[in-house]
Amino acid sequence: MKVGLRVIKTVLAVALCFLIDAFRGGMPFFAVISAILCLQKGKVETYSKAITRVLGTLIGGGYGLFSLLLFQYTGVAYKSPVYVLVISLMAILIINTNLWIKNPISVGFSCVVYYSVVIGHFQDLDPFLFVRNRMLDTFIGIGVALFLNYIFPFKGETKDPMLSQ
Repeated sequence: MKVGLRVIKTVLAVALCFLIDAFRGGMPFFAVISAILCLQKGKVETYSKAITRVLGTLIGGGYGLFSLLLFQYTGVAYKSPVYVLVISLMAILIINTNLWIKNPISVGFSCVVYYSVVIGHFQDLDPFLFVRNRMLDTFIGIGVALFLNYIFPFKGETKDPMLSQ
């Protein structure tokens, strides 16, 4: 079993996400996932993944909030044929929005955020609160990944991002 720097950073990322969440209250699940997915071999790769994740989160979260509010306003029932049709068709809008901003890599992130919102939290009383917390958790994970790659650079990198490019 090998325990290199990437493994150590991943362990630290998970622990930091839980630590931050202890002060916020809630569930660190999305922060942990975000940190792990953003944590890459180098600072440049991590930064690129972070930007993609932020864009995907904003798009998916925005459309998720819109859908939850629409369902609440119209009284569409969870798992009803209309609900299934709407959330299925939303993939078209989500994918095309990512393509329109010329960031096809963020499509997967957008879809994951969207579907985690509309499927996992359909019956939350306050969609604004849930979506805000869901997006904040993701941004915390991104921040943790960026912080760890800055503090613990891989071999051949420096702590100063301007010197490592």
